[in-house]
Amino acid sequence: AAGGSNPNGKGIFSTRFRDTSDYSYDINRYHWGYWPESWQYLCNLDADGNPVYPDNPVPEALAVLDAYFAYGPIWAVDVHNQGFNVVDPDECAADQACRPGQYVTGSILWPTNPEVDPQAVDLSKQMTIVMKKRSLEIGNVELTRYNGGSFAGIARNAYGLLGSDRLVTEPGPLGGSVLFEVAGQIEGSPSINNGQKAIGKLKSGVKKILMALLEATADGSLFAEDPDQAEILILDNDRFLPNPRVEEE
Repeated sequence: AAGGSNPNGKGIFSTRFRDTSDYSYDINRYHWGYWPESWQYLCNLDADGNPVYPDNPVPEALAVLDAYFAYGPIWAVDVHNQGFNVVDPDECAADQACRPGQYVTGSILWPTNPEVDPQAVDLSKQMTIVMKKRSLEIGNVELTRYNGGSFAGIARNAYGLLGSDRLVTEPGPLGGSVLFEVAGQIEGSPSINNGQKAIGKLKSGVKKILMALLEATADGSLFAEDPDQAEILILDNDRFLPNPRVEEE
């Protein structure tokens, strides 16, 4: 990252509100456990070479970090909203747990930052396997693999990295971190406008999947899963569909 002046004070990874000149921070890029190592700290310098952001400016990210440091969980799940897509019949191999042609209700992914400890990656993959298996028991739920990057400030990577640091002095399992993108939650978004019943089913499916993960952790079955199966079970699918209720320009 290259340092430089920042006259607007907006930093990097900021997002403009729709149809306004206002902006907000992209919360999911500010989950650094050690702020002075962050891009936002290193890449935003004033004319004198001092950091524009000596402290993390995003209270929502800080609240999650505070909870992590207070409770020291062995894993974390970061839930988001994503666009709407469908399982491509041509991409659903016989050995993959996917249902061709079904609308994708969510996507999941483990940490992909190269500095995350392999033990933390394995635990994260075990988590996704439990989530995927539970999804297959729910008729209106379909999970695929999210296409995400390796940036260290993303929660999925950040909490895997924090768990990796803890593994130096603490016994595992530690460092499980999964992104859970759920489709069609925002009315009027580019994803889809779901009705009340569809949204209710969607929320119910998410709760069932997260509960399955909690139960598997409690009874120990989570740790018996073969992490290598995540690469097979979870289809890498990014065939997004347009919103059928929004006219294209």
